[in-house]
Amino acid sequence: MESFKQRHKINCNNLSGEVGFVNNLMVDNFFAEAQLLIDSYDHKDIHNCNETSLFFKNSHKRSLVFTTDDKKCGKLSKERNTLLLCRSEIGERTSFLVIEKYANPRCLKNIRIDNLNISHGNNKKALMTKELFEEWLVVYNIGM
Repeated sequence: MESFKQRHKINCNNLSGEVGFVNNLMVDNFFAEAQLLIDSYDHKDIHNCNETSLFFKNSHKRSLVFTTDDKKCGKLSKERNTLLLCRSEIGERTSFLVIEKYANPRCLKNIRIDNLNISHGNNKKALMTKELFEEWLVVYNIGM
């Protein structure tokens, strides 16, 4: 495959991307302060929560293209579902919040969302908002 790609001048390139810089000193200071804070709590009271977006209609950022071809792929789709995932440090509790664009998505037409083991929210852009997070946090705390 490599010989074929070289012979026909085909490369695997990023079609878009960003460059960033991280100050290592600030990162080291943050971890030292965070460790002091974490040590002051009991392990059962520590939870890790992370938000991620699923761009389900997005195309790949990398592709095999001819070296002479333009590497622009057009505007990428921004349709998404946002997920909030939370788990306690000792693994006794797990919670999910799914944020979608629609209150009653067509793909779940015959399924009651209340019967699923997830929290569900919706807004116009399927993004996390203060109100959605506060509602989820109240439900999460009640379950403790």
